[in-house]
Amino acid sequence: MAIASAVEEQTATTQEMSRSIEEVGAATGSINGRIADVAAVGATSLEAANQARDSSAEVARGAEELRALVKRFRID
Repeated sequence: MAIASAVEEQTATTQEMSRSIEEVGAATGSINGRIADVAAVGATSLEAANQARDSSAEVARGAEELRALVKRFRID
C-alpha cells in the first residue's frame, strides 16, 4: 500500500509541475508579446523624435532665411 501511495503522490506532484510549466509558458508568451509592443512603441517614438528634429531644423533654416531677408531691407 505504501508504494501505491507514493506513486499516487508522485503522479500528483508531476501533474502539478506540468501545470506550473504550462503557466510559465503562457506567462512567457505574454511577456514576449508585451516586449514586442514596447519595441513597437519605441520605434514609433524614435520616428516621431526624428520627424520633430527634422521639422525643428526646417524651422531654423526658415528663420535664418527670414532674418537674412529682413536684414537686406533694414534701414539703420
